[in-house]
Amino acid sequence: MLKSVEATEEAVLTSGLVHRVALPEGRNAGEPLPTIVLVHGRAGDASVMWTFGRTIPTPLPLVVAPQAPIVDPIGGFSWWVLDGTSKRAPEEED
Repeated sequence: MLKSVEATEEAVLTSGLVHRVALPEGRNAGEPLPTIVLVHGRAGDASVMWTFGRTIPTPLPLVVAPQAPIVDPIGGFSWWVLDGTSKRAPEEED
């Protein structure tokens, strides 16, 4: 089972995002690690994506789940500001 921990205050200040992380055991400092980033949808948070932990292959890679920085009016957090009528992120213009 994949066990995650909340990021340290220093890690949050460094990255700018609240997040959870699972570090593989027995890793060597400075050794490159395969990494999986779990990104939640609207009204989620850093802990909701860990339900997918059982699908992550072994040996365990580094797993990080950032939390969106915007408080969503329906609860949780979002990655973009909603104007009350939009149902998805605005499309980028070329």
